[in-house]
Amino acid sequence: MPSLITLLLPVGLALAAILSGALPARRLAWLSVVVYALGAASVRVALRLPIGQTADPLWIGALPITSLRIDGGLQVLGAMLALGAAVVSLRVGRASRDRAAAFVALTGAVAIIVTAVPLLRLAGWPPALAAAIAIGSGLGIIGGVIVVIAGRLAMAGRRDRPREQELQPAHSGRWWGFIVAAGAVAAIAAPHLDLVIGGAIAAAIAAHLLSRRAGAGGIPFFPAVATGALAFAGYYLHVIAGPAGVSLSALPDAPLSNAAQALLVPALAVGAAGYFGIWPLAALTPGAWLAPIGVALLLRVGAESLPLGIEGWRTVAIPIGVLAAWAAALGRRPLALAAAGAWMACFASTGAGAENSGPAGAWLLALVPVIGVRIEGGMPGRARGALSPLQAAVVAIAGVLGATLALDALLRAEVVYAVLAAAAAAAAISAVYISPVHT
Repeated sequence: MPSLITLLLPVGLALAAILSGALPARRLAWLSVVVYALGAASVRVALRLPIGQTADPLWIGALPITSLRIDGGLQVLGAMLALGAAVVSLRVGRASRDRAAAFVALTGAVAIIVTAVPLLRLAGWPPALAAAIAIGSGLGIIGGVIVVIAGRLAMAGRRDRPREQELQPAHSGRWWGFIVAAGAVAAIAAPHLDLVIGGAIAAAIAAHLLSRRAGAGGIPFFPAVATGALAFAGYYLHVIAGPAGVSLSALPDAPLSNAAQALLVPALAVGAAGYFGIWPLAALTPGAWLAPIGVALLLRVGAESLPLGIEGWRTVAIPIGVLAAWAAALGRRPLALAAAGAWMACFASTGAGAENSGPAGAWLLALVPVIGVRIEGGMPGRARGALSPLQAAVVAIAGVLGATLALDALLRAEVVYAVLAAAAAAAAISAVYISPVHT
């Protein structure tokens, strides 16, 4: 069971979903992504298997039999869903891309079974198949309920949404956009704390003014909170670091006690939260397209300099992310779902040494709202619209690979919340789909 292959298989299944022109096939392929990723990640985490290492059957045999059967059932169900996607693509689709989607999905189903053979031999084929049927039946019942709830919420949202958010003016303020970009670059790449925080604050203010110019308006809640919280965190980091300075390379060596880290992380998190644009702050922020700045704050400052504080507040921050993920799923907001995943991955980014895939998952998920911003029309001056085939493929690859890495890190940190987050992703498939022709 090669760990790297189990990480990359969901990407191939996602490409099958993108290629298919039949909505049922796309949903089956996306569900196979989530179900298989959860089953494969569960085995990797249980074995503490670094990415790229192959699991020995003797290691797998040491796992509890119930765990083996559930994880085996998830992988069998993933293969069954991929096979279903292939069949539906051939029967319903008419274009050449449907045949290509069927081939990719069928290849993915075969690859799942081949890589899962050691696990299925130990778990037993009949028990694993029974677990797959039971899990699939439960998903079908829950998915039907979610479709009804999401449909009603979407109808209510369309009735309540202001017209100017649907059709935003094209003139959005070039200079404000330049400041947002410069601030983002500083937050993501600058080597000094003052430049990181200063860039993030400048981007928050400019993004708010950019939104006002595009017609969104509103009280400057987001830049005010971000400025106050980040300034507080930056000031106390200066005080504690003292003569050693606050370059990002020196901060990990600063005399930051457990109490100091526990005090500073909430301020940093409050300041960073608005950049993700997740529930319940979505209506008060410019949108999820600022998520890379939030990731930069939580990873470059929080995870690197305040790891004990990040771990201490993990059990508060990750449940908030789970609630935000479910709100995004039921509200048909795929970009907010990716941003919620990035938020959770940031708080699962400490510990586990080289095994931790949280930072990579957070960065990839944060890119999804930037690349796919046309889906929700969240960036000022960008009205809603369909993605091009290339954009859809890039969004799918970044989102699936990022989500798989984030799920791996979340399972290592908070098992129950990781499963709930994966369930939110599955729920989103029933409510919304990202493709070149559907939004």
